[in-house]
Amino acid sequence: MIVKIQHSVDIDDVPKKVDDLVSEALAKIVHAASDVPANIGDINLQATEVSEVLELLSTTRKRLLMADSLLEDSTHILREWYSAKMSMNVVEAPDAEAPNE
Repeated sequence: MIVKIQHSVDIDDVPKKVDDLVSEALAKIVHAASDVPANIGDINLQATEVSEVLELLSTTRKRLLMADSLLEDSTHILREWYSAKMSMNVVEAPDAEAPNE
């Protein structure tokens, strides 16, 4: 079963967190790809091999699903971080048209 978790980090730590999530996703993709034989499309399945191939495909899909979930989380986090940073810049930017006293 897959569950989503949520926790808070300092805004300046978000890029590192996203980097970690993307790295983890890429590792899962590489792992999933490495488990699939290069010649899987060329196999002449025998009835006894079908269950093995089905299990392999199911495992590969689960790993890719986890990678996709991590990439989706990374995308959402990065968008929210960018929006927050832009809002901070607008609030912190000096008003160019304010009269000097």
